[in-house]
Amino acid sequence: MKYAGILLFAAVLAGCSTAPAPPKPRPWSPLAAIYYPYSDAIERGDLAAAEQYVSAGKKKHLDTLSPAEALAAINVVSPKSDLAPYKEMVHGSDATLILRGKIAENVSTGRVDFVREDGAWKIVNEMWNIGTDPSDSPWSKEPLVTTPAPASRSTPRR
Repeated sequence: MKYAGILLFAAVLAGCSTAPAPPKPRPWSPLAAIYYPYSDAIERGDLAAAEQYVSAGKKKHLDTLSPAEALAAINVVSPKSDLAPYKEMVHGSDATLILRGKIAENVSTGRVDFVREDGAWKIVNEMWNIGTDPSDSPWSKEPLVTTPAPASRSTPRR
């Protein structure tokens, strides 16, 4: 009985640990699997890591900026939380990922446009509509029609 009390006390102490909980797994989608590490790199201030995920045209533009300016140029809005893929739209070599997230505690809709370069999806553009749920956003309803500035793409549309 004495040992049962000690074990119970040890179990209670273990349950009261102040160790942080492991991070929750993020919702997955093929395009989100590219966007999440890109966004994480930006949050860490790791420009080199973030540049691995951008299109050749966008990378060329970023190379004309100082590292601080380049990071500011791709850090569209921060901090973002509770990110989850809402919808993916793929049309040939173009794709769009619609995200649901929170920005300053406001439910928001993110739109990330991609282009396929050498068989891999690369990020061309990211924008956020703060205060709009994806179900109410025209971005979630409209067909994929992205025409980024020529500097953002390495090759013209076909």
